[in-house]
Amino acid sequence: GLGSGLAQAQDSVVSNLTASGNEADMVALNDAAQESTTMVVVDMSGSMLQLLGSQRRYEIAKSMLSDVLPDVTEQSDVGLIAFGHRRDNDCRDIELFSRPGASLDELRGYVDGLLPINRAKTPLRDAVALAANQIPTSEQGTIVIISDGEDNCGVDVCNLVPQLKDRNLPVFLLGIDLDSPAVEKLQCLTRGTGGFLIETRSAAELPRYTDFIFRLSRLRATN
Repeated sequence: GLGSGLAQAQDSVVSNLTASGNEADMVALNDAAQESTTMVVVDMSGSMLQLLGSQRRYEIAKSMLSDVLPDVTEQSDVGLIAFGHRRDNDCRDIELFSRPGASLDELRGYVDGLLPINRAKTPLRDAVALAANQIPTSEQGTIVIISDGEDNCGVDVCNLVPQLKDRNLPVFLLGIDLDSPAVEKLQCLTRGTGGFLIETRSAAELPRYTDFIFRLSRLRATN
């Protein structure tokens, strides 16, 4: 079930830390990565208009993101990118709302204004590439994606993996109601960079999952 999947994810992280001799770092699941950058990529493509339970996917994603931003901005320099929120059928519809270091109020304002466009594309690969380019090479950085599908702009997200690995930029993805082909494709991006993919098909579980994916990203940034 969803709860067991989350428990397995946490167990995996703890096991890896223990195996590497960094037991003290296990507390970092609840602590901060001091000198780190987090780029958040939010999917606002047309499919995010679909329901998850009684709410639309994008409404839940925005609510959960707003809830975790106070903690995330306190521990990391945060930037924000969204796609699919301005034009339909346009793979160039990617917007850099803020580079790392935006204030909590700025980020919440950007998130509050996001609205998916029906039939908007999912240019995930180019959005991730843009996110990577915002992270200073001198800093530890992670990319966190909230999305409900794979790239549908005719490009392969997997070809970003060598570049991201070279820069030690792990990708963490919270997948909302993903289908199996999307999971397989997106796992190449997360596993290949040392990140993690967590799936959810439950609106009730989403707060816990959103919090956990950001905690994982900060933990990874300190190791």
